[in-house]
Amino acid sequence: MSVIAWDGRILAADRRLCIVGLPRQTSKLFWTKPEYLLAYAGSAEIGVALVDWYESGAEVCEFPVTLADTDNDENRAELLIVHQNGTIETYSRSPYPVRIKDSQYATGSGRDFAMAAMHLGKNAIEAVEIACLFDIYCGDGVDSVQFV
Repeated sequence: MSVIAWDGRILAADRRLCIVGLPRQTSKLFWTKPEYLLAYAGSAEIGVALVDWYESGAEVCEFPVTLADTDNDENRAELLIVHQNGTIETYSRSPYPVRIKDSQYATGSGRDFAMAAMHLGKNAIEAVEIACLFDIYCGDGVDSVQFV
């Protein structure tokens, strides 16, 4: 699992990757175009597939089938897109985005801790660090990006 946090300025994510119970490190943040920031939470394989699908044009008919066909939470991921204009979108099991109107957002298994931290005035990096203290599926450092 993961924790991804957006505080309205900074997008931050933990680095923990669990492979059959063995913790490893990876990056869950992507910034390949100046118009948006991407991050995924959940299954790394499905998260990377979502990133690739979105970066390839997000065609409805090209949506990764594994996402639509699974009810298993361990095989799920959420793709978070933060557009430079402040729009937040998420994709998980459908090629149609859910648009978030809140200025702050968090997802992943550590989201509740991150949201509470941001509510109390912490930035996204601090929120991810706090979530990593309390959620065993989050950890191994923090990556962050923000628009220039």
